[in-house]
Amino acid sequence: LNELAAKEEMLENLIKSMNYEDVLVKADGANVKVVVKAEEQSKAEANKIIREVMNELGTQALVAVEFQVSK
Repeated sequence: LNELAAKEEMLENLIKSMNYEDVLVKADGANVKVVVKAEEQSKAEANKIIREVMNELGTQALVAVEFQVSK
């Protein structure tokens, strides 16, 4: 459990360093959900996030990205 929490926190910090103000990562086995607060939704940005997560966790990870648009 601690290992999973550490991976979630590491991924949150990694994605925040990609210029996102707020990030939530929830991992459940190979399934990873990433919620980011952003100015706009972008398939290109979602792909960048997915690639970063897969680089860290391995290509078997199933990654979903959800954008919450800042107001």
